[in-house]
Amino acid sequence: MKGVLPLLTAISIVSGCSNQPSVTGANGEKYLIDNKTYRSPNFSSRPRSLVIHYTVENFATAINDRFLTSGVVAVHYLIPDPTEASYKEQGFTSLRIFNLVDEDQGAWHAGASAWENRVKLNDSSIAVDLVNLASENNGTFTFPPFNDEQIEATIALCKDILKRYPDIQPTQVVGHGDISLDRKSDPGAAFPWKKLYDNGVGAWFDESTKEKYVSLFRENGIPSNDDIVKKLSAYGYGIEILPGGGYAFKQFITTGSGENIKSDPAALSKTIRVFQLHFRQQKYDGVIDIETAAILYALVEKYFPGKL
Repeated sequence: MKGVLPLLTAISIVSGCSNQPSVTGANGEKYLIDNKTYRSPNFSSRPRSLVIHYTVENFATAINDRFLTSGVVAVHYLIPDPTEASYKEQGFTSLRIFNLVDEDQGAWHAGASAWENRVKLNDSSIAVDLVNLASENNGTFTFPPFNDEQIEATIALCKDILKRYPDIQPTQVVGHGDISLDRKSDPGAAFPWKKLYDNGVGAWFDESTKEKYVSLFRENGIPSNDDIVKKLSAYGYGIEILPGGGYAFKQFITTGSGENIKSDPAALSKTIRVFQLHFRQQKYDGVIDIETAAILYALVEKYFPGKL
C-alpha cells in the first residue's frame, strides 16, 4: 500500500490497562487510586450526538491532504466507497472502516456548530465521514449516490456506536449540515436517512401524522415563521428568535459582559433548506411549504410532544 495509509488501522476495540493506578508524592510515598470500592452512578457518556459527513474528495485526497497532514480537520471514522479508483489504487480489495481518532477524544470535525442546548460539538460528538464526490458550482449542488455497501457499513457502524452510547437519542443522529446551518450541506440529498431509520439509526416522521398536518395546514394555512422557528429549535436546530425580532444561529450567540450576536436575514431559509436535505430530499429550496411544515410538526409531535 502507498503513502501514509499503512499507518491507519481498521476499527477495533482496545481494552484498558488492568494495573491499579496510583500517584507518587514528593515524599516518595505511593498512593493507591482505588477505582473499585466505590463507584458513583451519577454520570453520562461524553458523546451526545453522532454526526454524518461526506468528504467531497476522493479517498486518497481526503486521507493524505486533509485528515493526516493539514492539522485542522479530523473525524473518528472514515468509510470509503469500495469502487472508488483512488481507494483501489492504495491496494485495498475490500471495504474497511478506518478509525482515525479514538472515540474518547474530540475529533476536529464540527467547526462552528450547535444542536439542542450544545454548541461547539467537537467535544460531545462522534463523527463518521463517507467518501462521496458531492460538489457545488455557483450555488448549484450535485449530490451523487452513495455506494450500497458503503451505506451498509455505515448502518452497522452507527448501530454499534449507539449500542455503546445509549445516551445518544434518535434525534441526536444528525448531519453536518444540521449542526452548521449557515455553511454546510452534508451528507446531502442523496444520503438515505430513511433507510438508516428503518434499520434502527436516527429519527424519522410517521407518514400518518405528517398527512394530519398537511390537511390542517391546507385548511388553516402554514404557521407563522416565529412558530416554525420555535419548532425547529424544539427539535434541535440551532436557530433562535432574537429579542428585537429576526433570527440568528445559536452558535453565534454568546452571553455575558460583551454580548455578541451575529444575525442573518437568511437564517430561516438556510435552516429550512438543511432540514429539507435531511427529511424532504426531493425539494430543498429553503421555502416553507405545507409538506415541509407538516414534516417538522410530525417530528416534534413524535419526539418532543411537550413542545408542540
